[in-house]
Amino acid sequence: MTKGKATPVIEKASKSTEKGRIFPWYSPYIIFLVTIVIRVCYVSQPSNWWILHPDEIYQSLEVAHSEVYGYGFRPYEYLTSEAQPNNTRIRERELQLGMAAMRSFLFPGFFVFISYCLEVLNVDVQPFLAWKISHACITSTLPLAIFIFTKRHFRSHDAGVMAAVLASSSIHLNVFGTHTLINSFLAPFVFLSMSYILPVQKEQHGQLGAQNLYTDSARKHGPPNVYNPNPVSDSESKNSSHPTTHTNVAHKRHQTNQLKDINSNIEQLHTSPNKSTPRDVGVSFINPVLQLYDMVSNGLHGWCNMESNMSQMEPRKNHATFPSLSAWASTHPQNLITLCSSFVLTLSSYIRPDLTIFCLIVYIPHCRLNRMMTFKHVYCGLGATLALSICLRDDFSTYGYGVISPFNWFNFNVLQHFSGALFGTMEFTFYLKVLFIESTINLLLFAFSLSVMCGSVIFGHRELIAIPCKLMASLVFLFVFYSLQGHKEPRHIHHLFCLYYVIIAGIICSCLKSSFNPISSRKCVTFLSCILIVSGYKNFPSPTDKSNRAWVYAGIYHSNDVNTCLNYVAHTENVTGVFLDTSVHMTGGYSVLHRDVPVLTLLIHEFYEFDFNSRLNLTSKYNMGSKNARVSTLSRASNFISVLNTPYLLKFLINNPEYNYLIIGINRPFINFGYKEVFRSGNMSVLRRTFYRYDEERLLATAKTIPIGMNATVLNYEGNWLFNLGAFEQAARRLEASLWIDQSIINNYQLLSNIYYHHGDRRQASNIMKKCYELYNKKKCSGTTPPRILHSNYKITL
Repeated sequence: MTKGKATPVIEKASKSTEKGRIFPWYSPYIIFLVTIVIRVCYVSQPSNWWILHPDEIYQSLEVAHSEVYGYGFRPYEYLTSEAQPNNTRIRERELQLGMAAMRSFLFPGFFVFISYCLEVLNVDVQPFLAWKISHACITSTLPLAIFIFTKRHFRSHDAGVMAAVLASSSIHLNVFGTHTLINSFLAPFVFLSMSYILPVQKEQHGQLGAQNLYTDSARKHGPPNVYNPNPVSDSESKNSSHPTTHTNVAHKRHQTNQLKDINSNIEQLHTSPNKSTPRDVGVSFINPVLQLYDMVSNGLHGWCNMESNMSQMEPRKNHATFPSLSAWASTHPQNLITLCSSFVLTLSSYIRPDLTIFCLIVYIPHCRLNRMMTFKHVYCGLGATLALSICLRDDFSTYGYGVISPFNWFNFNVLQHFSGALFGTMEFTFYLKVLFIESTINLLLFAFSLSVMCGSVIFGHRELIAIPCKLMASLVFLFVFYSLQGHKEPRHIHHLFCLYYVIIAGIICSCLKSSFNPISSRKCVTFLSCILIVSGYKNFPSPTDKSNRAWVYAGIYHSNDVNTCLNYVAHTENVTGVFLDTSVHMTGGYSVLHRDVPVLTLLIHEFYEFDFNSRLNLTSKYNMGSKNARVSTLSRASNFISVLNTPYLLKFLINNPEYNYLIIGINRPFINFGYKEVFRSGNMSVLRRTFYRYDEERLLATAKTIPIGMNATVLNYEGNWLFNLGAFEQAARRLEASLWIDQSIINNYQLLSNIYYHHGDRRQASNIMKKCYELYNKKKCSGTTPPRILHSNYKITL
């Protein structure tokens, strides 16, 4: 090396750092690309449109569909809490329980935005498919977000890549990521934001720390053209025990007795220790910039081209301006990142309120009381305030002034514990089984990590597990907190899965680096990665072999066949109504059907008719397709038929020819005339009404032979539900039929009297009650009768 020649002095450091790494620098980006390609291809196939939980449709896609196209289902979480004059008794009961305005419209607003972009670009694609793909693209960034979180937290590139591998190969995270759930959608934003809000840890023993951060940028963008006034020979470089960095170069410039003038290439001596020269001023300005370069993980490429910056400097008399300028340059980017991170994290916590607990518990072990009042926390507060103002304005414009959706959610689920009462409770060890018992890989990784942590404590290497212990404390606390809740679902601990993989990755990499050389470490992680990928592929649930039965809500595993049939009907031109012989909860609803037609569908144990008369008129929030949205709600229906009264269901279908498409199971007994099978998917088939003259005559003749019902108790049960659903005319017919069969059911008299009184026929209402008084005494007829319960799994009474 020729003395005095400008050379990039960081090149050797980057090469030495690269040799010490297990994974190459591009590993996380390869993981991200593979994940997004696989997930997008997976969700693009209708055969994979099986429903994990009803919330993935009715708390996201259906709400967006009703906003964009003006029709669709709207759950109680997105209905206003204001009492309406035409509310049904079921809706009034929901309002009493606080089942209203519990979700922010920001999450469905994302899918509305996707539809808006497609409309602007003039792209004609089915909304359900477009929304599934867009959601999969967002969730596919989770491995990348976890990589950044782990890398910054452990100051280790390899730990970040290992965490990304674990997250991308996790069965649970892949299942959640391919279904449009709020939890999986918010996870990338949460971990990416927390990466820049959590305090950056000090370098761990045996790691290169901030030096690794520079070499990432040097490898991607190339080393900056830094002038070296005091070059070191190769032999001296090899004998040096400290790797060369920007800070070392700048420090040597302060200590050298000779400095080279860039403009004239003339060597000059220092005049005195107390007298500053223009060259000293330049060095005093360069040092903070070099430190900034080391602080930012990806470097500041193009900011600190040392040779060009120094050549443009001119002597100044007022040297005090340089420190303030450098201080601003070194703090402004990080403060901006902090503000944006707190903004995104607050938005996420507002959409999903339980994330507030998660973020606080993860942050507390890493915060320091003596550093609470810093500019970083000021910027965090500023970003949170800005996000909160946007969220509150969104709620006020949607639900009314003063309505805060997270508070309603907290009151319903935490303070009142209604979620457990309505949806059932699980045992304390439910999440323990989900995380470890049902996943052999997770159990083995936990056993390995626990043995490493115990060994580190025994052999006096506690510094290797300092960070994992803090995260493990947060994980245990959150695990117990969620386990204490009555109602439990695996998706509720989505973020705990992510945090668990971060801990495991940090421990694995610390163990490998302290026990093996890089070549052996690469072999180990390659073997482990292969096991994770094979296990994830082999054990991924599928409706084909019914392996998804243990994952799905209510064990309905064939929802993909139903959605495939709905997708077929969506592409037909003559559809006027659809009958669904399966629970609408486990379908894509109008998001897949995408036809503004009435629907008669099974809902748990009964068939509900949602036609145009039962829809609720609302004002569209986003005003894309129409200013008014006519939505269907589960608290209002036009007809109600019990599964114990299926003959009348056939009579109703025959007498209402607008339901010309039927989606039923292939094993369902059905008439063999008047309808023709036009499509089949798995165990479900699509029947179309033929409207042949001869078949229509046979159908009408068959319908005349079917009574409205044969069981007085079932008819009274249907009449009760129809009365509560606001279908008074249908309710009166069932109650009169029940009363004709059995006059001993007092509830029939009471409900019929209420219906006639509601319609203004007070004379008929009085006659009904007089008839009851003649058969029974007045006290018994006026007393409260217990509700009819035919199915014990209904948790709510009216």
